[in-house]
Amino acid sequence: MLAYRMYLNSLCSGDCGQPRALAHHPANDGWYGVGERVICHACTALKRAANEGSKEPVKPVEYYVLDHDRDYDANPLPVLDLNRDTPDLGAFAA
Repeated sequence: MLAYRMYLNSLCSGDCGQPRALAHHPANDGWYGVGERVICHACTALKRAANEGSKEPVKPVEYYVLDHDRDYDANPLPVLDLNRDTPDLGAFAA
């Protein structure tokens, strides 16, 4: 259970759920894009069950798929110096 908790803590606490080490790294700015919109039928079923008895129809739960196509072998992330306010991005700076 400890390993699972550590894994969950390593993910972004926002809506994306991506690994923090990647999603929060300043050198990854511009490498994420929003792809197609998908309907989660499982989330929609849960929402429908929670609204049982309501006269309002339940709208499908939709999410956007993230596109992240950075080739980390060809374009690795620079190491962040956590003792500095601004990481040295060198050639990665835009």
